[in-house]
Amino acid sequence: MSNVLDEITIARKRKRRRYRLRRFIAVVSLLIVIIPIVFLIDKVNIYTFRSIKDFFLVTFASNKGYPAMLNSTKPNCTEEMKGATAILTSSELIVKATRGAELFRYTHGYSNPLVDTGNTRIILYDSGNKNYSIYNRTGELYASETEYALVSAAMAPNGMAAILTRGERSFSKLEILSNTNYLTYFTWYGVSGFPLSCNFSYDSKEVYVVTLSVNSTEVISVITFIDIDKREENGEVKLSGMVLDIFSDKKGYTVVTDKGAYTINTEYMVDNKYLFSRTPILAISKSNDYLALAFGDNNRVDINHIVILSSDLKQKSSINDVGSIDCIYMTDDYLYLLSSGKTYGISSSEGEYLLVCDILTRAKSIFMIRNKLYVLLHDRILPLEMVNIKES
Repeated sequence: MSNVLDEITIARKRKRRRYRLRRFIAVVSLLIVIIPIVFLIDKVNIYTFRSIKDFFLVTFASNKGYPAMLNSTKPNCTEEMKGATAILTSSELIVKATRGAELFRYTHGYSNPLVDTGNTRIILYDSGNKNYSIYNRTGELYASETEYALVSAAMAPNGMAAILTRGERSFSKLEILSNTNYLTYFTWYGVSGFPLSCNFSYDSKEVYVVTLSVNSTEVISVITFIDIDKREENGEVKLSGMVLDIFSDKKGYTVVTDKGAYTINTEYMVDNKYLFSRTPILAISKSNDYLALAFGDNNRVDINHIVILSSDLKQKSSINDVGSIDCIYMTDDYLYLLSSGKTYGISSSEGEYLLVCDILTRAKSIFMIRNKLYVLLHDRILPLEMVNIKES
C-alpha cells in the first residue's frame, strides 16, 4: 500500500513540476511579447505614422530629373537634408527629392523668412516676428507663435527644435521643443548679453546659445553650451568679436567670428585659433578636414581672396585674384567657387584651380545632392558638369 502511495505522490509532484514549468514558459513568452510592445508604444507619438508616410513618399519619389524648376519668386537659400533639398524663396518653402520630384510646397507669407533643417525635418520662422512652423519633407507637422519676437530658431538632427527670443525678465529666452509633440521640453533664460543665435550639436545632445555683450573696448560673443538631457549648462566660452558661424563635430566646435577662427574642444577650452584683419568676410564653408574663408568686397574684386585652413586651423593655402565671390562650397577634395557665371573646382590641399564649368546666368548658391554638384539659379536647380581646366 505504501508503494502505491509513493508512486501517486511522485506522479503528483511530476505533474506539479510540469505545470509550473509550463506556467513559467508561458510567463516568459508573454514577457518576450509584451516588452517590445511596451517599448514601441513608448516610442510611438502623434508624428510616428506621418514619419512612416514621409519615409515612403521620399524613398519612392518619381524620377523627374534635372533641371528642376522652382516656379516661384526669388530663391534665398538651399538646405541639404536626408534624401531631399529644401529651397526657401521670398514667398515659398519648396522641398525637392534627390531625383528632382517635388515633395512639398508651402506659401509662408513671412516678411523675413529664415529656415533650418535636421535630417528629415524643417523649421521655418519669421525673424523679428512671432510665427514659426515645423515640417517633415512632405508636409506640415506643427505651427505656432511665440510671446516675443523671434531672434533665431534651429532644428536638431533628431527632430527637436530650439526657439530663441528676448525674455520678459531676462535678456534671452530659449525654448527646447520635444520631437514627439513639439511642446516645451525645457526653457533656459540668459541673464546677460543680447541674443544672437542658437543651434544644436551634431549628435543632438547639446544646444548652444550665442549672446553679444560689450566691454570698454570691444564686442564680446558669449557661447553657452547646454546639456539637453540634464537641462543644465555644460560650459561657457567668450570670444572677441561677433560670431558669424559655428560648426559641430566629434572633436568639438569650430567658431568663426569677424576677428578670427577658433576650435573649442569637448572641455569647452579654445584649442587653436587663426586671427585675421578686419577685412569683411564674404563667405564661410567647412568640410570634415578643411575650413574655407572668403574675404573682400565684391565692389572691389581686386582685394578678394580665399584662405583654406586645416581642421586645426593651420593655413593650407591662400588664393588671390579670385574675382567676385558669389558662393563657396568646401569638400574634402575641392573648394568650389561660384564667380560671375563660372564655377571653379580648386584643390583643397594645394589651392590649385583644377575644374571649371560655365553657367549661362548668375547663380545663387552651390550644394551637393548624392555627392553630385548642383547650382541654384533664379528659377531652377541645375546639375553642374565640371571639366578639367587643361582639357577645356
